[in-house]
Amino acid sequence: MDAVLNVLFYVPLGAAGLLCARRRWLGWIFAVASGCSLSGVIEWVQLWSAQRYGTYTDLLANSAGAMAGATLADLASRRGWFGLWHGPDPRWRIRPAAAPLLGAWMLWHTFPFIPSISLPRLTGVVDLATPWSWLTMAECLMGFAMLRLAMGRTYWLWVAFAALPAQGLLMDRSLSPAALAGAAIGWVVAARGLWARVRPELLLPVWLAVEELRPFRLAPNHAFAWIPFSAWYEAPPGSYYAVVFGKLFLYLAMIWSLRRRGSAWVTAVAVPVLIAAVGEWAQQYLEARTPDSTEVVLALAAAALLMIFEERHS
Repeated sequence: MDAVLNVLFYVPLGAAGLLCARRRWLGWIFAVASGCSLSGVIEWVQLWSAQRYGTYTDLLANSAGAMAGATLADLASRRGWFGLWHGPDPRWRIRPAAAPLLGAWMLWHTFPFIPSISLPRLTGVVDLATPWSWLTMAECLMGFAMLRLAMGRTYWLWVAFAALPAQGLLMDRSLSPAALAGAAIGWVVAARGLWARVRPELLLPVWLAVEELRPFRLAPNHAFAWIPFSAWYEAPPGSYYAVVFGKLFLYLAMIWSLRRRGSAWVTAVAVPVLIAAVGEWAQQYLEARTPDSTEVVLALAAAALLMIFEERHS
């Protein structure tokens, strides 16, 4: 699984490198060289980390991912596959600023994309044995409502919704009736214009504050970790990926909703960063929390993504 993920992580990098260079062979070479160089630097830096170690296997897997991404992007540009985004059928079109939201939603609910099909899993899917979670339902309700508001009426909404039942056949995932119900309600609420009336730019910061401060139980002081993503080394990766990508979606949705209401970039970025910083500071005194700088880094990454798409298509 580690080797597969090392390949998948670098596929988008290779594709982006080729599309940015906009030259056939030179762009392909640039994309592959960029992926190899970045992986080499990361593996070299890991030699000085107590919890990590650099290997040639990871370097080869990352380089293969960058090569695959550059090759696929070159093939797609030659065949005109990117025309799907602006093709003759307007229902397949997607608003530029909504693309990061759609990507974060798919990562949140389908990563690591690896199928795991067996008779026990199929039986579990039919029986819908996953425990009900009101928190999961609320998160998917607000998340899909934001997705519908940002994307408008498009066939991509069906792709996003289909990611939820597909979880029953993916590794480290399980079909969640609560998530399906929440997404369906969120779709209806946004389609009828009710979500816009409740002012998501005000509700999403509340969602973030609750996520930062729960379970609201005091505990002895925890040491603050300035290194982002330090919890990756302590928690099982299968459970941590969903949390990180879910938070990325939340930050993207919050910044997008603030920008939609006319807020300047400084305000739209400062609000989630401030809430995240205060929340991480408070987590030093809360039970079962790991305070670090990950949240601030994710908020800034979400802002950078939206800035790129807004400037690229303005």
